Amino acid sequence: MTFLRTIRMSAFEAVLMVVARPRILVAGALAAGLGIGLLVAMSTIASTAQRRVSSSFDVLRATTVVLTPSAVVDDLETWMPTDYDPRLAEVSGIVASNRLFDFGDALVATTFVDSPAQGRQVPIVGIDPDAGDPFGMSVVGASLPSGDHSSSRFALVGERIASTLDVADVDGVRSVFVGGRGFVVAGIISSVDRIPRLLDSIVIDAAQGAATVGPPLDVRVVVEAAPGAAASIGELSPIAVRPDDPIAVDAATPPDPGEFRGVIEDQLSTAIFAIGAAALCVAAAGIGVAMASAVRSRVREIGLRRAIGARWSDIFAQFLFEALMIGVAGGLVGVSLGVVGGVTTTRMLGWNPVLDPSAVGWGLILGTAAGGISGIVPAINAARVLPARALRAQE
Repeated sequence: MTFLRTIRMSAFEAVLMVVARPRILVAGALAAGLGIGLLVAMSTIASTAQRRVSSSFDVLRATTVVLTPSAVVDDLETWMPTDYDPRLAEVSGIVASNRLFDFGDALVATTFVDSPAQGRQVPIVGIDPDAGDPFGMSVVGASLPSGDHSSSRFALVGERIASTLDVADVDGVRSVFVGGRGFVVAGIISSVDRIPRLLDSIVIDAAQGAATVGPPLDVRVVVEAAPGAAASIGELSPIAVRPDDPIAVDAATPPDPGEFRGVIEDQLSTAIFAIGAAALCVAAAGIGVAMASAVRSRVREIGLRRAIGARWSDIFAQFLFEALMIGVAGGLVGVSLGVVGGVTTTRMLGWNPVLDPSAVGWGLILGTAAGGISGIVPAINAARVLPARALRAQE
């Protein structure tokens, strides 16, 4: 009973002291709020980014179909009929399709070279210019010209390769030499949705690939499907392109990138944990400084209370409650600042913000915990003040 009475009295006195000295409450709450706000804001940004990554994976998986030979074939260039594109266009739900030829690496330079030491090995990829673009390429400049251009050679250069070859500017006269043959740089691939390695490759007309580099190492057909149509396209596309032998074609959607998604989610969780630890330290430091200042400015008050009978535990409990109140206030301020900051940042990035409710709860918990932890030492120092010494020091 005496213990509960002491707790109630200490809490009441702490409220009176905080109300009487709002400067300490405001200073401590703002300092703690900055740390907690950082945690909540980063949690909001991370949750939004995680949702965008997951949705992007799901959309690409649900709208991509890849056709490959079901068995080893002698001639990769002829296993798929040349009129595959109009045949696939008759399948409901197909947006675009194109063959993707992997010619391996070839010697590439911006001037004619006859020694490997003078150039660099770059992946060469071939596509059909007359077919659609299921890859989702964004090209600065022009795409590969369609029609019969057997006398002219054009290339698209991936952005990352373009920077190393110094062909980032497209002016219609820059050329690259692939295997000793010159290609005019038609455009720079700045981004791509479905085949990210195109950013590190040079893309040419597949019809010119064999003459330039040699036989392809792999040939597949990439199909962009309308949302929800991938499953039916996987069943119908082999029949559409090879009605004579549909089992010769395998149609599959890319596997669920769960491992990669899991890595990203784990990294985001680790980052949030680290930020949470840092936020706790910042909040505790801010509250600790505010409470230490409060103890130094109230030495005479503490001495008077001890002189008229206040016990060590009464002084300790009062200052600990004051620190807890500052921590709760800091948690509320931090959650408010964090929500506003996180939502504003994600909006500026063009994302739809995703607020993690647990971050709000953890913000309040961390603020309270920071107040309790950082208030222990100042409360002990206040409880150790000797009445006689405190009164003499203030005379």
